[in-house]
Amino acid sequence: MGKGKAIVKVITERRVKKGEEEKYILLISDTHAVAKQEPSYITAEPLVSIDDPSVLLVVSTWESVDDWKAWVNSEAECKLGISFVG
Repeated sequence: MGKGKAIVKVITERRVKKGEEEKYILLISDTHAVAKQEPSYITAEPLVSIDDPSVLLVVSTWESVDDWKAWVNSEAECKLGISFVG
């Protein structure tokens, strides 16, 4: 991690159609596999609401906000059709 950078956590909330929660979790897994190739990506954790399983959160950790923004705008992320952006 370079000087002047701070590790950041990005929290994204998604509401998915009832019955498609598992499909979304699989997409998150695919996204995680690709994002792991980014040197600034640290981890991501999908969370499912116990009150409403159609409400999902993803907590992703990056070395900096700029690194996360670069991922969001990257060709690799766009090809997945899913994002850690809300």
